[in-house]
Amino acid sequence: ARLWQMVREERLVRAAIAKARQLGMTTLFLGHKVHIANTAEGREMYVLMHDLKPALTAFRRIKAMHEKAAKDGGKRGVPENNLPRATITGEQKGRLLEFDTESSILVESVKKQGVGRSETLHHVHATEIPSWEGAEEIMDGIEESVPELYGFESSIILESTSEGVGDWWYWTVQAAKRGDSQY
Repeated sequence: ARLWQMVREERLVRAAIAKARQLGMTTLFLGHKVHIANTAEGREMYVLMHDLKPALTAFRRIKAMHEKAAKDGGKRGVPENNLPRATITGEQKGRLLEFDTESSILVESVKKQGVGRSETLHHVHATEIPSWEGAEEIMDGIEESVPELYGFESSIILESTSEGVGDWWYWTVQAAKRGDSQY
């Protein structure tokens, strides 16, 4: 509800979601990225996972969601024949889906060097942050890469389970709860 409130009020969409496992949050946000890629032109989206295996799983989910929507003949607002071109961007690190709308979704593992740097990204979804090595540095780079556009013109969505007290994720969630951060 708060995310949609940010959109309606045309505020920056930034969220740190502390959650339990298996709630479907990642799947929900992956679906939203597919919708944006199919309906908005020139959007660069980034899905950042803690390891290669979940990154590849997320890539397969995104591709399947898009193919299902495309097969439904535009019933969900997806132009017909807009199947993604899928290419591997790195032997082990990530995959890229490019759409006819000139939007793209890149799915990577945080284990790639320079992740999130030197790019302009419109929408970022990052998950399982407590297991990232160097989370603060990675997030600094990502935050610099996402322009401060309002409503759903840009977004940074962080969602994760917690793994204790004192790491970057813990302090980010605490600051968000107090209203002392952009999340």
